[in-house]
Amino acid sequence: MLVNATTKTVLILTCCGFGFAIDAKASNLNGPGHCMPMRVWHAPQVHCVDWNIGPTSRELTVSLHRRAGQGGLQLVQEFRLYTHYLRARVEWLPLFDARKRVLSTLSEGQTGSNVSQTMWTLVGFAEGKCKPLLVESLDAQTGISSSGIDLKVFRHWVRDGNVPRIILTYRLTQRERQRARSYRWRDTLAWDSGRQQFTLRASRGDPHEVRSRIQAYRQKMESLTCESLRKLGADADFGLATILEDE
Repeated sequence: MLVNATTKTVLILTCCGFGFAIDAKASNLNGPGHCMPMRVWHAPQVHCVDWNIGPTSRELTVSLHRRAGQGGLQLVQEFRLYTHYLRARVEWLPLFDARKRVLSTLSEGQTGSNVSQTMWTLVGFAEGKCKPLLVESLDAQTGISSSGIDLKVFRHWVRDGNVPRIILTYRLTQRERQRARSYRWRDTLAWDSGRQQFTLRASRGDPHEVRSRIQAYRQKMESLTCESLRKLGADADFGLATILEDE
C-alpha cells in the first residue's frame, strides 16, 4: 500500500517468505528485448535492468545496462547473491526518489534441517560501485514444532523529504514443549548519508538476547561489500546462527 502526503510517503511492505521463483517478469538475460527500462538511484548511466536465477550457480544475478549504439546495451553493473534452493525475489523501491528505484532482494540465509531464514538486502550503486545499504534477517525459524524460536518481521518505510526511515516490527515466539512465550519490539533505522547505510536510531519493546544479537549483526554487516555478501550466502553461519541459536 502506497500513501502520498505533502511531506511524507509511507510504503507498507509485509514479509511472510517468498515463492520458489523470482518475479514473473524476470528474463533469461539473453538480449535487449528482455531488459526492463528503469532509472536506478545513484546510477545515472543505467537505463534498463535484467535479472535471473542460475540453477547451476545457485545465484540470483541482477544486471544493470546502459544504451549503446544502434539500439544495443552495454553492461554497467552486475550484482549476484547466492540462494541455495533457488528461492529469491527482486523488488524495486522508490526509497529516496519517486522516479528512481533502489534494488531490494529477498533471498535465503541459513537453510537446513529445521532451519530457515529470509534475508532482506538493499543494494546501491553510488559512484559506480555496488554496496549493500541494508542487510536484515526476516522470517527466521529454528527448531522443531514443540521447541524452537520463530521470528517474524513486518517492515515499512516513511520518507520525510528525501530522508527515508525503515521501521521493523518484530514478533519473536519462543517454544519449549507445551509452553510458548512471545516478545515484541520495534527498530527504526534511518539513512546515514556519510556511511551510505541504514543505521539504528531507536529500539523499543521487550528485552531479549535475540534483539541484542540483531544489532551486533548489523554492526558486523557494515563492512560488507557486494562480493563478500555473495560469498557469505553460501556460508552456513550467514545470519541465523548468530541471531537465533544459543551460544
